[in-house]
Amino acid sequence: MKSTSPNILTPQQWTALDRMKAMAFGGRKRGTLGGSLVSDMVSLQKTLILCGNCQGKFDYRRSGYYSVYRYEHQPVLGPCDVCRTQITGNDGRLFLHEEVRPEAWATPDEQKQRRATQRQVADPQYRRRR
Repeated sequence: MKSTSPNILTPQQWTALDRMKAMAFGGRKRGTLGGSLVSDMVSLQKTLILCGNCQGKFDYRRSGYYSVYRYEHQPVLGPCDVCRTQITGNDGRLFLHEEVRPEAWATPDEQKQRRATQRQVADPQYRRRR
């Protein structure tokens, strides 16, 4: 039997909150493996937080990631993205994707260079004194 009632389509009115909810990453669903979540996050170039047990299984160099702890010894607190255990102490590691890292984190060399540039901009006599 055919339906003769017309379909009325109305455009969706998206608010800023709706757009932000759509961009949010919900995390790993129950019943899925942690490794599949990591591979999904790597393909999306998301930041990873891994505990001491899970970080040995992740090859961050091959995946194009930057280990903040390896170069700057900054521990991380929060839940592990793979096993969901709460990270306390110094065993947590933060991994940033190389394409995102310049926007999110500055290495000590970059910070030093920025400070020198700020001094030059703030004090025009700085260059002449050196």
